[in-house]
Amino acid sequence: MTVIYREKASNISYMEIKDRIKQLRKSAKLSQEKLAELCSVSRVTITHYESGKNVPSGKNLLKLAKTLNSTPDYILYGKESSHNAGARENVSDIGFMDAWDGQTPLDDDEVEVPFFKEVELAAGTGSLVTKEDSTF
Repeated sequence: MTVIYREKASNISYMEIKDRIKQLRKSAKLSQEKLAELCSVSRVTITHYESGKNVPSGKNLLKLAKTLNSTPDYILYGKESSHNAGARENVSDIGFMDAWDGQTPLDDDEVEVPFFKEVELAAGTGSLVTKEDSTF
């Protein structure tokens, strides 16, 4: 299934995600191979993005936007984010956050910690009631 986001670029034509990625890559004077290396993906992945076969998402979208000095909003929708317009950035980039679900294998430096929906604590009398449910 191919998902195509379209943003009206003018009254006559539309620019698709694939076109914006290719335009940004060429503006940065990067080959597909170099962009793939910088984003830690295969060259085929970049080819699929630029042909419209796949759409970048998650950490790959974030890496692509950062490498191309752009934003995920621009790549997906052709719009620059305006929620920070004029605001001074006071955060620093400490790295990428990986998406995770129950099927994601753990890296060597990771451990799984169960998530408990509800833990009740009553202080003062020294009693502790814990209901453990790790179904999430």
